[in-house]
Amino acid sequence: MITLIEQFQIIVISFFIGLFGSFLWNFFNAIIKKHHFIFKLLEMIIMMILISAGLFFLLLKTTDAYMTFYIPSFVGLGVLIYFLFYFDYINKYFEKLSKKIEKINNSIYNQITKIRKRWGNGKCRKNKKKQLDFPKS
Repeated sequence: MITLIEQFQIIVISFFIGLFGSFLWNFFNAIIKKHHFIFKLLEMIIMMILISAGLFFLLLKTTDAYMTFYIPSFVGLGVLIYFLFYFDYINKYFEKLSKKIEKINNSIYNQITKIRKRWGNGKCRKNKKKQLDFPKS
């Protein structure tokens, strides 16, 4: 039999894992939206496993991992509240952040292509090949 305090801990931990897990899911989904479907699926499976393991270890530390009906119901409630109230608010900032990251990636890529072009044309080489002057006879 678990006490009332342990039941309350299970409810609170499950609810916040639902909120935090949804936030991480949304964050990583926004980052990897350009990847291939199979790569994205593997990353999401790994993400789900890590969130589930985090929930299990938190419950193991607090209530000896006592499994109740409260866990899936309050995880689901946390996910529902995140997507009903916080998704639109946070998603705007993810879009701004992804645009900034894309701009930084493009500037780095442009610098690298400029360096490659200079190396390809023979500029920027420290040891240029010297022209061998053959005496004309």
